[in-house]
Amino acid sequence: MNAKTYSASGPIYAKRDARDAEGVAEKIGESLKQPFHISGLECVIGASVGISLYPFDATDSEAMLRKADAAMYRAKSGKNTFWRFSPEPASQQEES
Repeated sequence: MNAKTYSASGPIYAKRDARDAEGVAEKIGESLKQPFHISGLECVIGASVGISLYPFDATDSEAMLRKADAAMYRAKSGKNTFWRFSPEPASQQEES
């Protein structure tokens, strides 16, 4: 099996709260579950989605993307899942 990893970033507009963003992330994952065929090869796409929320996690686009990226890497520890950004405990931040 030959796997490739690609990354895409973009805003997801949640109308109310984190549950809205998580619902969108779940829909993205569900829509990508179905395999498809190209030139007789079965292809499967998975998604690891990182979520950061304005203005709770950051107030500028650079910080929002950085925090969503950090959450995405936490999501990659699972398979086809999402993770909402949360800062590390203060004790771990001090050690870094």
